[in-house]
Amino acid sequence: MSKWTPECDGHLLALVTGFTENGQNPAFTAIAEHLNKMPCFTWTVTGKSVNARYKDYLDPSVIRGNMTQFEIEAFLSIQTLVRPNNWAFIGGVLGRTANDCKTAWGSVKKPLLATLESLTGRTELTVGEKYDFGSQDVMAKCSQAVLKSYMKKHPTPSNDPRIRTPSSLTKETIASLAREQNLKNAKAKKNTAKKKVCGEKTAERASKRAKKTENAQAVLDVIMTSKAEGKLSII
Repeated sequence: MSKWTPECDGHLLALVTGFTENGQNPAFTAIAEHLNKMPCFTWTVTGKSVNARYKDYLDPSVIRGNMTQFEIEAFLSIQTLVRPNNWAFIGGVLGRTANDCKTAWGSVKKPLLATLESLTGRTELTVGEKYDFGSQDVMAKCSQAVLKSYMKKHPTPSNDPRIRTPSSLTKETIASLAREQNLKNAKAKKNTAKKKVCGEKTAERASKRAKKTENAQAVLDVIMTSKAEGKLSII
């Protein structure tokens, strides 16, 4: 069973630092190859697993620890403004990892839905692609319930000085970032659809070429058969 030890983490940090000091972005596939040669790695790591380990647990640029009250409030606001559960985007805004945001959502979703149901009779948050509480009043009450539940489970928030505050992350900033992200999402969706159409057209052209080749081969077979049987003397 794979288990990252302090020694393993130390080797990973040293390799990442080495790449960074040389002016390169950490190449996690190459780093994984180095790590797999070390005795402390009794299992095989991949570039993906090494990247995840570094980003989720070791990256010094990421804020660790429990979320503050404001972070939870901002978290819920972002969930209502962009495609829900976009953990990478939310993590980027808050300076947290995508995994931390996903975990936080897992701890607040149940009280959130329970409060929503008691206030509106609804058990569903989604409308289209975004979370919708129906009104600001309902959202405010849901936020209060979520904060109470989260702070009860996590009474000691992180004191990292880099944590976003109301002055560093205003509602206007969140709305602006959300608009940018929604435009990116729409563009990505459009590009995906375009690639799908292009792929279908490419496949159609390839099919036509294959059909022409097949027909040409059939004609050639007829000619060669006729020649062999003496029915065709011009070839």
